[in-house]
Amino acid sequence: MKNFNTKRMWQVLKYDLLINRRQNLATFAKIALAFFVMFFFMFIVNTWYYPDGRVGEIGEGNYVMTLLTIGICTVFYGSWILRHMDTKQHRTAYLMLPASPAEKMVARLLITVVLWPLACIAAIVAADMLRWLIHVTLQVGLNGTVTLPTLRFISYTPWQAIVISILGTLWAQSLYIAGGALFTRRQWLLTGTAILILAMMGGGMIARAWEYMFDEALNKGITIDGDIVFWAFACKFTLFTLLNYWISYRIFRRTQVINNKWLNV
Repeated sequence: MKNFNTKRMWQVLKYDLLINRRQNLATFAKIALAFFVMFFFMFIVNTWYYPDGRVGEIGEGNYVMTLLTIGICTVFYGSWILRHMDTKQHRTAYLMLPASPAEKMVARLLITVVLWPLACIAAIVAADMLRWLIHVTLQVGLNGTVTLPTLRFISYTPWQAIVISILGTLWAQSLYIAGGALFTRRQWLLTGTAILILAMMGGGMIARAWEYMFDEALNKGITIDGDIVFWAFACKFTLFTLLNYWISYRIFRRTQVINNKWLNV
C-alpha cells in the first residue's frame, strides 16, 4: 500500500474495462432485458386497474420492487469481483500487469462498487425508455414510466433511510466480494450458503445482545435518540464493509496462477 500509484490504478481500470468489454456489454444487455420484461408486464398488469387506457401511475410497491432489484443485482455482483480471472490464461495476464496488488484490487472494487450500480441504473433507464417507445408505437400497456416516479419516490424518502439503505447494500455486497475473492467457482452460491450458516450460528446472539441493550436502556429510563441509532448502524455498516474489503484484498494477494480447485489460496 505504501507504493500505491493512482495513475497505475487508473491504467489497470481502463485495461480491465477494455479487455472485458464484450462480457460487460453482454451482462448489461441481460440486465436491461430483465428490467424490460419486468416493466412491460408491470404496466400490462396495471391495465387491469385502468381499463379505459388513461395514463396511470404504478403503485408504491413497484417502486420498492425496482429499487430492491437494483440492490439485489448490486449485492450478487460482488461475487464476480474476480470473474475476469476465471481461467489460467486470464489469471496469468492479470497477475502479470505492472501494478501492485492494491492497485489491481482497488480497480476491481471501483468496477464492482461504483460502475456496476451505475450500469444497473443505465439499464433501468434504457429498459424503461424501450418499454415506453413500444407503448407509443403499438399502444400496449399504460402510458407511463418507471424512472421519473421512482426518482420522485426517492426524493420523498428521508435521507437517513436512503443513507442506511445504501450502506446496508454496500455491506451486504462486501460479504459477496469477500466470498468472490475466496471461492473460485459457484461464488454466489457458496457465499450465500456461508452467510446463511453464519447467520444461523451468530444471528440469534447478536439480536439478543441488541435486545438486551435496548431493554436495559428502557429499564433505566434512558431515552434512545433516533439519531444515535442511525449513526450506530451507519458506523457499523461502514466498519464491517471496510473490513470485508481488507479481507478480500488479503485473499487476493495470495492468489496464484494455479490455485486450489475451490479456493483462491
